[in-house]
Amino acid sequence: MNNTRELRAFLVEQMQGVAAGKVNSEKAKAISNLSQQIYNTINIEVKLAISKSKLNGQTVDAVDFT
Repeated sequence: MNNTRELRAFLVEQMQGVAAGKVNSEKAKAISNLSQQIYNTINIEVKLAISKSKLNGQTVDAVDFT
């Protein structure tokens, strides 16, 4: 996976696999734990970037996903 879009697609596929009985709960739990770690590190990086920008007197606009 090279980006968050691919990560999301993978996670959705895994959830569908669990629902269909194709992915066992142990594997699903491990995938969930790893994805949470990825989210946490990305979240920290974003917060750090926002903090650095604010310290430099810059403003950070919200992202519009529509």
